[in-house]
Amino acid sequence: TYGATVGFFDSLLKMIHPFMPFITEELWQNMAPRKDGETIMLQRMPVAGEADRKLISDFEMACEAVVAVRSIRQQKGLSPKEALALKFKGDFPQEMLPAVIKLANISSAEKVEAFGDASGVSFMVRTVEMFVPLTGLVDTAEELAKLEAALDYQEKFLASVRKKLSNERFVANAPEQVVANERKKESDSLSKIESLKAAIASLKA
Repeated sequence: TYGATVGFFDSLLKMIHPFMPFITEELWQNMAPRKDGETIMLQRMPVAGEADRKLISDFEMACEAVVAVRSIRQQKGLSPKEALALKFKGDFPQEMLPAVIKLANISSAEKVEAFGDASGVSFMVRTVEMFVPLTGLVDTAEELAKLEAALDYQEKFLASVRKKLSNERFVANAPEQVVANERKKESDSLSKIESLKAAIASLKA
């Protein structure tokens, strides 16, 4: 609401006043009618209250979902103006769905038991599995070619990493952090390969 926004801005001005005295005084004076001699310098500093941890956590989940959908749009070359459907399995905070629908341009968000046979992209938001159907929205043959090329690259990359890790002299003599980085590359590559294979299987189904 307007009142809450004004209250938030008032608190913000008080907190940054010691660092930006002149502009904050000017803004504060013009926010509402003031008495003669009234100044932001003499106002009580805001007192922090207890944060609503659940609300913050739920909002972070909503942000993760929005970022994931936007990433799918970018990867698939879909316009931000084209509304997409969203399905999910698990407990996603219902009060955050309107924000996801608005910010990610979702036509419908539906909790389901199974995603069905439609082609699309699935992703995880914590323990909630979400799915964006893409049937009819992308060129299947073109997308399949891209995925297979990406899979080929990842498999070759994984082979090169594993070759390095199988070199006993490298593992024994390289700095510990360097070896750890290579092991992380191996783990990340395995995850990408698994994801790419699942996406390819979904398109071929």
